[in-house]
Amino acid sequence: MKSFIVFCLSLILALSPFSPTQGNIPLKEIRTSPDALASADAHIQGISCNDDAIFVSFKNMIFKIDWFGNVLKSVSVQPHAGDLTCVDGHIFVSMSEPEKHGVFEYDSELNLLKKYKLENTSATDGIAFLNGNFFIGGPSIGQTPHFDNRVCRFDRKFNLVQEMFVNFGVPTHYGTQAIEAYGGTLFMAFYVADDAEIQTIRTDDQMRIIEKYPLFTGNGIVRVPPSKQNRDNPLFLVARTENTKEGNPVAILRWFELDEGNFIDITDE
Repeated sequence: MKSFIVFCLSLILALSPFSPTQGNIPLKEIRTSPDALASADAHIQGISCNDDAIFVSFKNMIFKIDWFGNVLKSVSVQPHAGDLTCVDGHIFVSMSEPEKHGVFEYDSELNLLKKYKLENTSATDGIAFLNGNFFIGGPSIGQTPHFDNRVCRFDRKFNLVQEMFVNFGVPTHYGTQAIEAYGGTLFMAFYVADDAEIQTIRTDDQMRIIEKYPLFTGNGIVRVPPSKQNRDNPLFLVARTENTKEGNPVAILRWFELDEGNFIDITDE
């Protein structure tokens, strides 16, 4: 009898519109608990996701969380990890230290599969996959403000194909921090002054600027998968980091709708 009840409850959850693997999940703020990320250093470096989970990178840790903020799995990395992206069920994490330039490949359970050393480039941050190529931001030039931000295109085996630069007229720090592919274009996030009118840009694959946004996405931006797209306009998650009074980082993900060139916060609608 007990096993039958468990089976029924599992079936109800699977069919529920609020199941983390189904569409129509509530557009509530996704927040980790105050102590769930206690082992993480500093702030969120990037986010990515698939139907089943969200992947969050910190300098020294990668976390797999469900669509309600519960940590499912974590793995430590030798810092400094940067942004990450999901491609064909695998997770690719840009790495800036200790080897200064590379990409780590994991499966969806965060088992390390392979390390790639990137030739002819330096430290890496933002990473996205578009039209069969990886676009990786770098090098991390440093805190000194600069305008030209390098983005390198690599093939599927991480051979360098093209070196490009993007300049959107605002001084940045540490290069391109987060990149997300969408509709044949790339969203790019930077560290800029808090009062900068442009915080995020959208480019084509040759770094020609298409749109500019005041929204800060330097802790990560990702388009949610089709199973979570329940509106006419595309939905994105944007990450930010808060710290508890004990100093533990908390990951906060909010829902944004891209409507006619504007990002609109629709969290808690």
